[in-house]
Amino acid sequence: MTDADLDLRLSILEASGQISRRSRALTEDLISQIEVEFGLRLSEGNAAPLVTHIAKALERLIRGEEISFELQSIGEELLDFPEQVNFSTRFFDNLGLELQMKIPPAEVNFLAAHLSVMTMQS
Repeated sequence: MTDADLDLRLSILEASGQISRRSRALTEDLISQIEVEFGLRLSEGNAAPLVTHIAKALERLIRGEEISFELQSIGEELLDFPEQVNFSTRFFDNLGLELQMKIPPAEVNFLAAHLSVMTMQS
C-alpha cells in the first residue's frame, strides 16, 4: 500500500500527463518491493524525490526515450551496500527484459544509492 502522500504525488504526475498509468503501476510495484525487501516504509518524507525521479524515468523508458545523465562515480561507495546494488540491478534487469531495452547503468546506481541512504537512516 502506497503512502497517501506518495499516492497523491503519483496522482498529480499522472493527471498532468507526466507519467502514464503503466509507469505509475511500475513505480507502485517498486515501492512495494522496496518495502518488503528492506523492511522500509516509504513516505513523502523519505522518498519523494526518489519516487518522482523513478516514475518519470520509467515513463521515458516506456516511451522508448533515451535516458542519459551522468552520475558521479559512486562505485566504491556502493561496495558496502551489495544488497541494495543487487536489488536495483534485478529490478532494472527485469524491467529491461520486459521493455526489451538496456537500462542505463546510471539508473541502477541512482536507485542503489538512494536505497543505501534510506537503509542507513532506518
